[in-house]
Amino acid sequence: MTNSPPTFGSFLQAHRSGKKTLRAFAAEIGVTAGYISDIENDRRDPPGKELLDKMASVLSIVGEDLIEMYDLAGKGRQEVSPDLPDYIMNSELSDTIRLALRVAKDNGALLEDWLNFIDEVESRRRKSE
Repeated sequence: MTNSPPTFGSFLQAHRSGKKTLRAFAAEIGVTAGYISDIENDRRDPPGKELLDKMASVLSIVGEDLIEMYDLAGKGRQEVSPDLPDYIMNSELSDTIRLALRVAKDNGALLEDWLNFIDEVESRRRKSE
């Protein structure tokens, strides 16, 4: 038996099961139980950010789990993780962020390049604390 990578549906089901029934969860976030069932069984794409935020709130999904939820939703929709577009497009750094992404894309940035960048940013944050 092979372990398949997690999907948004399997993530949601794992976090909902034992906390809320499918019907109760659906009612709390304002959708139908069938809609949630379809998502959990990967028959529908993950929802947009507004509904993701409701789901996270109702299920108390925070921290690294929240990041994983956004990433799985983005992958499931074949889009950027839904917590990132506003930062990419509307922060005071948006021009620089887009430039950095284009430079990385156009120059074939390697995993090592991105890991070095992450290390540098985290190192600066730790020094400022």
